[in-house]
Amino acid sequence: MLAFFKPLARFFSPSKPSYDNWEFIKHYGQAPASRSGHEVVVEGGKAYLFGGCGLNSPFGDFFSYDFKTGVWKSIRTSENSPSPRSSFGMCVGNDNSIYVWGGTFDNLKSCDQHLYQFDIHSGLWTKIQTFNNEVLTIAYFGRSANCYNGKLYFFGGGALGGGFTNEVVVLDLKTKRWAKAQTTGSSPSPRCKHRTCLVGGQLFVFGGVDRLPPKARMDIFVLCLDTLVWRSVKTVGQIPEGRTGHTCEYDPSSNAVYLWGGYTQTMLFCPFDLFKLDLKTFEWTMKKAFDSKFFRCFHSSSIYSGTLYSFGGSNGTECFGDILQFHIYHTPPRLVQLAAESCKKKSRKTPRYDLLPPELQHKTQQRRRCNLKNIFRGCNISSKIRESRSNV
Repeated sequence: MLAFFKPLARFFSPSKPSYDNWEFIKHYGQAPASRSGHEVVVEGGKAYLFGGCGLNSPFGDFFSYDFKTGVWKSIRTSENSPSPRSSFGMCVGNDNSIYVWGGTFDNLKSCDQHLYQFDIHSGLWTKIQTFNNEVLTIAYFGRSANCYNGKLYFFGGGALGGGFTNEVVVLDLKTKRWAKAQTTGSSPSPRCKHRTCLVGGQLFVFGGVDRLPPKARMDIFVLCLDTLVWRSVKTVGQIPEGRTGHTCEYDPSSNAVYLWGGYTQTMLFCPFDLFKLDLKTFEWTMKKAFDSKFFRCFHSSSIYSGTLYSFGGSNGTECFGDILQFHIYHTPPRLVQLAAESCKKKSRKTPRYDLLPPELQHKTQQRRRCNLKNIFRGCNISSKIRESRSNV
């Protein structure tokens, strides 16, 4: 019977986080299959994963991952859901909806030009009717997607037989009208499978690829979304090799961008080296390089509560469905967690929650009930536990 309770141990005996090192983390529930070329966005304490491709075909499934409980949940799709695809643009809008556009589905054939919206509160997909669609001359894949002031910005892309582009396509979410942004300044070359980070009203573009291999050194461009003026950014320090298939995430707490994974100009996979770009000094530092088991490209990533998370990806020979984490700084535990741990130490057999003040007694008991409910649902073991109890 004790075997059934092993997944619960992580809530009441949390291990100390490992800093300066990637580590595999356990996850539960309805986990997605191994894949690459998918996208992940974060909203409301959860990561949402859509699409990607396996060894034979693209995926059109959709999942949520709860960072606190480690539980995956499959989200039901409908006739209004996006078709299976990879290398698409996905972002969270100002209305807390998730938007999906573009991508490729088979042998680099481009997907439809429809915009899809997922309402997080209702759990429903909608195919958005848009206007001025004639500006969408070529269906590109490998675009980036960001939302700023009620508008969606899609940059770059590639198309089979259609070359590559450095255009910026904008959709006004209020009027649902498409437009091509008339930019000026020092713009990046046409590219796809780059990465972008939105910092205030500044859109940072990192790397990518066109007909030629990635640049020898990582190039960075910034588009001011208020003025639509491009500028090239010169950086110093341990500048990473140019690459594609990588990920970049902005962390507001440290005002830095974290870059890792992908493959380089020599078409070699990066050893999951992790770089930090300080946006105040524009200096690169390499946090650490790792061994071959951490090779990843075309993975997806996010930052949540001081931790980098990497979802899936490929090492060139196989795809993965795992989750990796890297703690970039220490997040102090909440008072409720400290109180619960203190009660456990006071009594080895049964935690003495009656030792706490009344307001903390309620919160710790509520937290325990919530954790038990979530883990039972994610692991599908509640029925087994009830059955084992009845046999005791």
